[in-house]
Amino acid sequence: MKILFVIPKIFANYPGALNPHLGVGYLTAVLLRNQINVKIIDMQLGYKFEHLSKVIHGYKPDLIGVTMFSFSFIETYKLIDRIKSVAKCPVVVGGCHVSSFRKTVLEDCKADFAVHGEGERTIIRLCKALNKKKKTLREIDGLIYRIGNKIIENKPAKLIENLDELPFPAYEKFELKKYSYYIDKRLPITTSRGCPFLCVYCSANLTVGRGFRPRSPENVLAEIEHWCKIGFKVFEFVDDCFNFDMARAKRICDLIIERKLKIEWRCGNGIRADRVDEGLLKKMKKAGCTFTSYGLESGNPEVLKEMKKAITLKKAVETFKLTKKVGLTFAVNFIIGHKNETYEKAMDSVRFASKIPADYVNFHNMMPYPGTELYDYIKRNGRFILPAARYLTDTATKVERPVFETPEFNLEERERVLKKAMALTRKTHLRCRLGLLSSILWPLVKNEKVWHLSRRFVMGTTIGRKAFNLLRVS
Repeated sequence: MKILFVIPKIFANYPGALNPHLGVGYLTAVLLRNQINVKIIDMQLGYKFEHLSKVIHGYKPDLIGVTMFSFSFIETYKLIDRIKSVAKCPVVVGGCHVSSFRKTVLEDCKADFAVHGEGERTIIRLCKALNKKKKTLREIDGLIYRIGNKIIENKPAKLIENLDELPFPAYEKFELKKYSYYIDKRLPITTSRGCPFLCVYCSANLTVGRGFRPRSPENVLAEIEHWCKIGFKVFEFVDDCFNFDMARAKRICDLIIERKLKIEWRCGNGIRADRVDEGLLKKMKKAGCTFTSYGLESGNPEVLKEMKKAITLKKAVETFKLTKKVGLTFAVNFIIGHKNETYEKAMDSVRFASKIPADYVNFHNMMPYPGTELYDYIKRNGRFILPAARYLTDTATKVERPVFETPEFNLEERERVLKKAMALTRKTHLRCRLGLLSSILWPLVKNEKVWHLSRRFVMGTTIGRKAFNLLRVS
């Protein structure tokens, strides 16, 4: 049996093809383990539909899998419909967007199947069912499918408890040299899945669940060593809760140190500021960690309680000071647009962010995802300025255009705060990355559009990445 995975081009303020898709890497590895052939076409690498069509006709897959990002789902629907016009095999779609929208996905495009939640077990069972040509679809947990004009949604698949059982992502099946992060020999790694916290805006639990499911430190190190032997020396830890189990996080650091691995790694996705002590930070730095971020999300204590963040500003500040003391570069993430937030409470975040000892701060424009508590709250108490089909595709989290308003925090007020917050983001990024050069470049890139164009060039192209690496100070 042969499967073709298609990764659509992302439409929005996105820099481009940075690195291979982690989720598709895992699915590919599981399929290969089950003697199923896999080919991957990442449309972000500049491929047009005409090229994809030729691959479909030449490869003749038995199933085409399309991953879907919420911020480009409308264009992905169009791509799926075009694929169906040239392919003779069924199409299955997966990704976080499917876990949020479920049946709606098959209602709005011509895909034959959709997978909600973790996909590794479901995709194998679907392949076996298609290969045997038996009507066993009802027995495949996590599958959404059509029977005539009806769309059937099966119960969720059980989450994989022992992640050590999974093979390492099959990055070798991607065109690695074409990704902009290849110049840094960088790859994404996840050391755990799931998040036990209850943040009202987060949709991650819809895919990976509430429970914390860690890989063993030994398994994580085996993967790092595997990629090191091939030549990769920089790793992005993309966990939601890398440091939830502090002892495990320290053990990972200890193993890197004991095995004398000369690597660089980052926790750009963010770690919990309340699950940190000086010992962990020192071990992280000694083990090669060069950067981490903290997802605080607000500088107002009342808003922190409303979002169910389960952290205090006092504890966060203590952690920031410790991180600075240890000498680890770090950023702090904030969001504008929380439940029951007001103009003044949002400005508390801007003021707080300007005073903390972070190397830079990231402000994000709140995007309410269907299936979250925040989304339901806005439907009851606020007003969407744009429908989900528009704001998830026409905007991004780093822009200054609100997508909803509430009686206590109107559109005009949100725009004012976002303008100040995003300017602080851009200025601190420049200062951290380019040092004294930032004062020269700031007049050129303080404009939102110019900033995003520059960001896409720096992160999304090989030339931009090389130039950035020559000029950066951190």
